[in-house]
Amino acid sequence: MATGYLVLLLVAACWAYPQDVPESALGKVIDRASMKVLKEAFTLETGKNVVSSPLGMLLLLSQYSAGLGDGALKQEITSLLSTKGYSELVSDYGKLSNTFSSLNPNFLSLKNKIYVAEGFTLDDEFSASSRGTYRSEIENLKFTEPSKAAAVINEWAEKETHGNIKNAVSPDALSPDVAVAMFNVITSRANGSTRSRRKETKEKDFHLSKDKTVKKSIMHVMKNFRYHDSELLGAQLAELPYQEEGFRMIVALPHEVDGLPSVVEKVAQNGLLGEASKLEYTRGGVCLELPKFNVDSDLDFEDILKKVGLSHLFTEPATKLVKNQSVVVSKAFQKAFIKVDEEGSTAGAFSGAIAVLTSLQIPEPVPIKFLVDRPFFYAILHKDIVLFTGTYIH
Repeated sequence: MATGYLVLLLVAACWAYPQDVPESALGKVIDRASMKVLKEAFTLETGKNVVSSPLGMLLLLSQYSAGLGDGALKQEITSLLSTKGYSELVSDYGKLSNTFSSLNPNFLSLKNKIYVAEGFTLDDEFSASSRGTYRSEIENLKFTEPSKAAAVINEWAEKETHGNIKNAVSPDALSPDVAVAMFNVITSRANGSTRSRRKETKEKDFHLSKDKTVKKSIMHVMKNFRYHDSELLGAQLAELPYQEEGFRMIVALPHEVDGLPSVVEKVAQNGLLGEASKLEYTRGGVCLELPKFNVDSDLDFEDILKKVGLSHLFTEPATKLVKNQSVVVSKAFQKAFIKVDEEGSTAGAFSGAIAVLTSLQIPEPVPIKFLVDRPFFYAILHKDIVLFTGTYIH
């Protein structure tokens, strides 16, 4: 029996323009896996800005695992994606995919699509799982003409990301022997609490290192953000709630100018949610100064996935994905985009959370200064689920 090839592609885009959040077991697993992925991406992309949506790749892997036999790869995927067993993994990620698919698409959009080469047919159980559990669209495509196939895929990806990600897949990534290509698009366009008047955006120093400084457009916002100074991570944390319920951005500002690698290492070891649970409102509020930034990443996930524990992903065939055919993953890659600027709507999630002191003997509280003037880490979350994560260097 010949072995066909499978391509995994995640396309992610985020425009970033509440509250105590309970941690679920699934949220913790996704947190740890996401931070491990970020660490490997940060290491591979040395000196570059990084944005990634590990969640999209985790969803693809959970969907793909339905086509595997009971071998080493299914166990590796289960270990990475769940603290329970395989059946719970399918249930948890299926529910998550359905939850995100049903949210207001103006704020968060999650789409899964499978292209099947002409002459091949998906296994009935895998097809049912993809359509039902993961709401995947399934379409036939002629991979014997890679340029035309890439054009079809790119048109779909560009449409789903509102034109922000173009040329998601190159013809070189496809070949006539591709049997199946699985794709995931996740986009977020949350209206953010980082909104500031453009006249308050100033050119200020941004320290690339201890001895190198450049000018950046820095936004200024004075609000009662939740805040925590994390000794564990060696960074200040601030939470920027979005207007849309449940969405938030967490910025981790290293204590030291050259502290980002250490923060990334520690967040990979410990996750983010534990320290995020310590965020709390302060009496004086937070004076936030944050650079405008726009980041595109093009990540090859082959080495990343191997380093986070999926050593058999590119060698062990899936025997239950295509009828009368084994397929093996040949490529796994991701394009991601994030934009943070002054645009957006002011969030109202923190009214009533502050205890107002009436004694006139207590001096006026001083705002905490949160000046993001050096490389930093960030994450976009919906409740306790990490959607996007990244690092900004320059």
